[in-house]
Amino acid sequence: MIRIAVADDEPLARYNILSILREQFTSINVIEAENGLDLIRLIQGNQVDIALVDIRMPRMDGLEAMMRCENRSDIPWAIVSSYADFPYAKKAIELGAQGYILKPPDPTEVRDVTTDLIKKFQKIKEAQIERLETWWHKRLENLEAAFSNEPLETNSEPMFLIKKNMNSIVPYIISLQGPTLPQKAIKETIQFYCKIDSEDNPFILLYPNNDYGYYEIAYPVKTAENASHWKDTGFNHLFARLQHDFSLYQIKMLIGSLCSSLETAARQIKKIRDLLNFAPLLPNACIDLEHASQILQPYTSNELEAARLIVTLTRSWHRKDWISCKNHVYDLYIKFEKVEKRLQHQLIQNLEKSLYIETSLTQYLLKDSYLDETRQELLCLIQQNEKERQKDPFTEILRFIDMHFAESISLSQVAAIFGFSPNYLSAIFHQRTGTTYTSYITNLRIKEARNLLRSGVSVKETAWAVGYMDEQHFARLYKKIMGISPGQDKKS
Repeated sequence: MIRIAVADDEPLARYNILSILREQFTSINVIEAENGLDLIRLIQGNQVDIALVDIRMPRMDGLEAMMRCENRSDIPWAIVSSYADFPYAKKAIELGAQGYILKPPDPTEVRDVTTDLIKKFQKIKEAQIERLETWWHKRLENLEAAFSNEPLETNSEPMFLIKKNMNSIVPYIISLQGPTLPQKAIKETIQFYCKIDSEDNPFILLYPNNDYGYYEIAYPVKTAENASHWKDTGFNHLFARLQHDFSLYQIKMLIGSLCSSLETAARQIKKIRDLLNFAPLLPNACIDLEHASQILQPYTSNELEAARLIVTLTRSWHRKDWISCKNHVYDLYIKFEKVEKRLQHQLIQNLEKSLYIETSLTQYLLKDSYLDETRQELLCLIQQNEKERQKDPFTEILRFIDMHFAESISLSQVAAIFGFSPNYLSAIFHQRTGTTYTSYITNLRIKEARNLLRSGVSVKETAWAVGYMDEQHFARLYKKIMGISPGQDKKS
């Protein structure tokens, strides 16, 4: 489903465009943004595929918002404004705007401009898929050309290689959903049960997707009998241990079938990832890919979409992206109207557990108006969280920096995003943290670098991962702060 953001500070103007979009297009998800800052947060949270942007808005106008979005070339966008804004429109076109909608919006014009944007988005996605496939093929060629237990020298995620005597691979994903994942403890548990350091059982860590709570693993085995043994005992033991150690989290383990090549394993990983978009309909259990597919098969498209929206809402909730949460709640409850009552109850119970909220949603299920009441309860919680954020914007600034410290983002850019002057933010930053902005960023990078080095990632790849393109500069900085070179720390 294509996600279209409508950014306009006037509620009536937003409503008019939203109404036209929902009438003209059935398979879209429409998201609202009240100003340029909201739009930036949505785009940075990967919530937007297409944007319709008003030029003049308070706090930050539409042009400045799009100018600050480094990935705007991947998001087809059009401007929404009046004749009086022609100079701004010219600047928007120079920035890459691909359409112009005049106020008040004409339904035909909105439809035509949006249709063109959807076509452009589809072409962009096709090109991205083609690039991804090329990247995968190169990656697999490198893997098949080398057989060792050393990390692969690539620009991508940390990865271990299979040994020559390993003939087959069992791919699987461990999904843990919770507010803050104890990543180090989870990784240590997985390493222990997969015996990463054992000569007989090396494994490949394909991609630890911490944002989604996924640990995507390919486990090499010598024979089909070894695979069967691991499916019957090893995976179940690992799952039981995770449930015991991380009882507050919702844990699912989906296991693929035995694969003869890394390429086949990669395709199965993608299938498992796709199934986890409907995680609320799957049990918290250790199950294989085929069984999971059979579980989802009886559900209607509306039921599957409701489950997907719960997953999306949960991810936005734990990122504290309250604007997106509000939009997802409205979309979810529209979809609930097309879902039968028993499943509504089941999904609301799942939502309560996924969000880890103190307020009970299930207390309303015995009432006839439970849909209205639970929706209102969620919106009230979002409003409370928004107010808490507004009380202390510095907390949000630190959270933003913690998410983007590996990127090249200056104090001035952060100040502009949150509506402060650079001098004021610099002063308040030192007052609240006891250090400068630059030192804070550097310490975050070095801390993450140490974790990567000790998990087996190469020095070069670590430097790139934490935001340093110059490996020698990274090494000097690391030694200055840690008192030891990155190469020595990696071996320790």
